[in-house]
Amino acid sequence: MKHHLACTCVLLCVVALLSACGPSEKSMQQAAETADRFVAAWHCDARSASEADSVLEAGLATATDPHDFIAAFLQNVESRGNDTATLAAQVLVLPPRRLAQVVAQPIVRGLSAGTLDRQQARGRIALIVQVGALLKTPHQIRAVSDGLQQAVDHLDLRAQMKVYAASSTPARLGEALRNDRNAPDADLGLIDKQVEALRSIYNDGQMAEFLKTYNQAN
Repeated sequence: MKHHLACTCVLLCVVALLSACGPSEKSMQQAAETADRFVAAWHCDARSASEADSVLEAGLATATDPHDFIAAFLQNVESRGNDTATLAAQVLVLPPRRLAQVVAQPIVRGLSAGTLDRQQARGRIALIVQVGALLKTPHQIRAVSDGLQQAVDHLDLRAQMKVYAASSTPARLGEALRNDRNAPDADLGLIDKQVEALRSIYNDGQMAEFLKTYNQAN
């Protein structure tokens, strides 16, 4: 979508300054019709991605109020219950920072709370990468990646380690921490605390698997 995100951001700012009114009935109707066509066109492949993108562009071109249209369009797509179409819509219309909040933070919260397991998290991240590639929006994928790291950085140490433990195998996490430990600028005190936190997260078998790779000589 040529210059789509930049144009959208400009339109959002202009409309916000000009009007504080709620969505107009016409914008709601246009958004609902565009959402129907968008979801119908989206099948998570290159051809349908192009078709869905064109549907959205056409809807935006005729929208009387782009700000209201985008908000209502997202709500309508989400209400259809199609997760991949919803993600595609979010990737296309949300600014990078907002996209990172909407997409990345729930993954980190789910991993930290234990409501999302490793396979589910990896599946969601893989889908984000796939949709971003189909829509040719690598900057959006970078934003989500940065958002994931920032969301983890805001957690306390034990919660961080719960996320890392949930998103990796004990062996791979052991290897990663071993590499951190052997780096010239390693914070050994922090790494010791991370290992101790894992003792309260892993069961005995998982901890043994972690320590096997963590204690291996390079």
